[in-house]
Amino acid sequence: MILCRLFVLLLFASHLFARGPVYVILWFDTEDYIEPAADDAALRIANDLTALGVSATFKIVGEKARTLESRRRTDVIQALSKHAIGFHSNRHSLHPAPAEYLRRFGYLEGADEFQRREEPGITDIKAHIRCRTRLLWPAGLFVGSPEQSSVTPNGHTGLPG
Repeated sequence: MILCRLFVLLLFASHLFARGPVYVILWFDTEDYIEPAADDAALRIANDLTALGVSATFKIVGEKARTLESRRRTDVIQALSKHAIGFHSNRHSLHPAPAEYLRRFGYLEGADEFQRREEPGITDIKAHIRCRTRLLWPAGLFVGSPEQSSVTPNGHTGLPG
């Protein structure tokens, strides 16, 4: 809660010196599906921001969504659902990561392979975490990447469903 109060104080202080509106984007990588304490951290951050009337984007790993469901952490899921949800890969640090498995493919084949491997994560995030805004954009995306081909221009995946 102290960090949130400090953040709000910094927002107000920066607003005092700004000549126009100041926009801040809060973006949290929510990727640790191994340590249960990470669930509580996401819960606290989401609830604190909601209490302050601040919206954020939580980039969630597909495995994290599945883990929250299997741990029956409906409290965390409900808290995250009040914010925008982004896609941060299916299994994140589990090898092979996208950069590893895509290196043997050409551009179009890589886009197909990315879609095939990452679709379960996107599907599970959609199934387990209901929210008002979804920003399903691949993790580590860079311009001209095969991952980009599996995403539509509005930032939503080109994956079915």
